[in-house]
Amino acid sequence: MLILKHDWGVAGYLGQVGGAYPSARFVMGHHSLAYADVVNELENVYQCTCVPLGYRPVEDLVDRVDPKKIVFGSDLTDLDPALGIAPLACAEIARSAKRLILGRNMRRLLDALRPPQGPDRRSSRYSVRLPSWP
Repeated sequence: MLILKHDWGVAGYLGQVGGAYPSARFVMGHHSLAYADVVNELENVYQCTCVPLGYRPVEDLVDRVDPKKIVFGSDLTDLDPALGIAPLACAEIARSAKRLILGRNMRRLLDALRPPQGPDRRSSRYSVRLPSWP
């Protein structure tokens, strides 16, 4: 389960919730350094980039948070995606960090949540019994 929330309150609360539900993935829905320690500490907690006001906040975020734990966010349809992409493009951070943030991290996150495919899928923890359609 992927849970995106715009405000988790104090960082300790996000740490408690993330620690209590290790199989869920939590994303802090707005750019904030206040959660950096929790994001780095818990494997299932991620930081969104939405929306850095300039390239320096992106650089600060990458300095404080492992780039493998940062996902791109745009607040689409409220904001033009260029507002989120331009600061990342102009930030003086490694190209590898930009690739992670702009897509690879989210792909890895979603792939980890994908239900198994094939004949063994019924026995997985993702198995859900759906009602029969008429």
